[in-house]
Amino acid sequence: MMVGPTFLMFGMMFGTLFGSGAVGTMGLPPGPRDAKLISTASPDALLYLEWSERSTGKAGAKGIDGLAADPELRQFIADVYKAIITTVERETARGGPEERTLGKNIPPLVKILLNRPGCLSASIDTKDLKAGGGPGFAAWLGLIAATKATIVINGGKEADAIAKHVTELVNLLPAEKRKKDLNRQPIPIPDAPPGLELVVHRHKDYFIVGFGNGAVDQAIAGLDGKSKGLAGNAAFTAAAKRVSFDRPANLLWINTKGIIGTVAAVMGPDVGKFVKLFGLDSTDAIVSATGVVDGNIRTKSYFGTGGKTSGLLALFAGRGMKPADFAHVPADSDLVLGVSFNAKAVLSAARQIVGAIDAGAAADLERYLKQFEMELGLKLEDDLLAAFGDVWVLHDSKSAGGIFITSLVASVEVKDHKKAGDVFTKIRDVIEVAVSTERRFGRRLRSYKLKSKPFLGERIYYINIIGDDDIPFAPAFCLTKSHLLAAPHPQALKAHLRFLKDKGKTFGDRLGNDLPLPKGDVIAASFFESKRLLEVVYALVPYLGQIAMSEIQSHGVEIDIFSIPSARGILPYMSNSYSTTVRTDQGIFSESQSGVPAAGGAAMLVVPAMLFWATPRYARPPRAIRAVPKGGFILPRDLKTKPTALRRRTQGFVKSLGS
Repeated sequence: MMVGPTFLMFGMMFGTLFGSGAVGTMGLPPGPRDAKLISTASPDALLYLEWSERSTGKAGAKGIDGLAADPELRQFIADVYKAIITTVERETARGGPEERTLGKNIPPLVKILLNRPGCLSASIDTKDLKAGGGPGFAAWLGLIAATKATIVINGGKEADAIAKHVTELVNLLPAEKRKKDLNRQPIPIPDAPPGLELVVHRHKDYFIVGFGNGAVDQAIAGLDGKSKGLAGNAAFTAAAKRVSFDRPANLLWINTKGIIGTVAAVMGPDVGKFVKLFGLDSTDAIVSATGVVDGNIRTKSYFGTGGKTSGLLALFAGRGMKPADFAHVPADSDLVLGVSFNAKAVLSAARQIVGAIDAGAAADLERYLKQFEMELGLKLEDDLLAAFGDVWVLHDSKSAGGIFITSLVASVEVKDHKKAGDVFTKIRDVIEVAVSTERRFGRRLRSYKLKSKPFLGERIYYINIIGDDDIPFAPAFCLTKSHLLAAPHPQALKAHLRFLKDKGKTFGDRLGNDLPLPKGDVIAASFFESKRLLEVVYALVPYLGQIAMSEIQSHGVEIDIFSIPSARGILPYMSNSYSTTVRTDQGIFSESQSGVPAAGGAAMLVVPAMLFWATPRYARPPRAIRAVPKGGFILPRDLKTKPTALRRRTQGFVKSLGS
């Protein structure tokens, strides 16, 4: 019999379930939450993920509630499901009884499970672990043996349907492995050591998948009210309260303090030294929740750090941003990303961590930094880092001709204008030497040259490229009294300087409405007109959809272009997206909002996705950077006599932007 495919089926089923939950889409739009689920997890759970029942939405409502109930979307989902069922039935009909059983039961089972409330939890009993055993095979086997994990699903009115499908799948196991009525039914794990297996159990209308000794019993005790489980953990209760919603969709808890303790139990007390070195000794837990507020999807996350910014937490050490930090950004910007990054604190933390781990590596780091300073003629901390501040902002403005990313302007605040001018001049000279080249191929000229032109009292520098039509960019930069600016072409900087001269309404004036800044030190903030983006993109959906549906139908899948919802079935439910991250004296708190799941997350990924697409051949650093010789750093010692390597790297990067 097909034990392997059967186990694979369970993996697919629950992988689909939790793959969706992990990205925050489970339980959306949220229906009722099952309060019993929290009691099925161990009080010392290292991981807990819970999701609510998925509702059918409400016709005419805002955002995700209205979208879920829209007849066009519901018909689209029904058509997709029918196409899947038809295709699976046709394909499995050619196979044996096992394949037909899988095809008959998996799709409807997954469909039911995706709409039911449930939870996943995992814990490790450190009492039986051998302290200081190290990462040996025996130690890891012991760790696995001490692990308990459960998945609990509330079947509700569909409990009998779930049981029917699961029972038919269990019947694929050998007869001697099968039990009646899903009463602690073992599911063997292929190639696992003896004693390691999953157990599937039905308890009233609940279904439990357990791993580890006592996992199923623990879940049953919680469901029967005999144990408070994780609900009795005061630290969890306090953390969950920070991210609570009136209409919760899902909740994630990661017990970082417990995980560190578990690692220490396996590896020994020396782990504590590294935990403190990395600044993680004060961390408590990570908790994140998604809910719906007035039709909008909101996510709140909290990372307990005790307010420390040492070690790796130096990444959160930037100064708090204020509305004035966005006073140079036009009010009509459709994309704004702001982040506060304390480079001095990060450099100091890196030196401390590297020095404590490996004295030789620390010496190499200092040598590379000194070589870098020598070749640029600058002191890293006294000149470069002292010249500029913590706040970096990236924006795209409609009045500058931008559509989300086509007219991006990056800026970093100037802290000391005199030092910034000296740094700018030296870096400009390096770039000029690096890119300057000219070659002739018959009558054809190919040239790279740094040029500059005055504009509105400032000077804009840009790389002028002749004879290389693969590159659609002319990278430009400019130093003003308040900011160092960079853009993919000089037009973006010219438009930005005109905006600054005209003193128009700024994005800082919009803060509090479109992008609310909470209390505390705001170290990251973003705003994106995802609704406008979808309006632009959806104009192409019928055309791209026809191409996709044509290809799909050619493989025998019964679905065509008519099933795709029209713009009026999607756009009315959209809203813009924002996110903020705040440092407090207790930890890091972040909050985000979007209209529908794809609108917030996917829309905010446009910029990095485009950058990734733009540099496929040069994504990895040059070999000279990956393996730096002791005699030098990235730059040649004599820029005037040895510019070839740097020129190749710089021109290669510029060219990659258009490839």
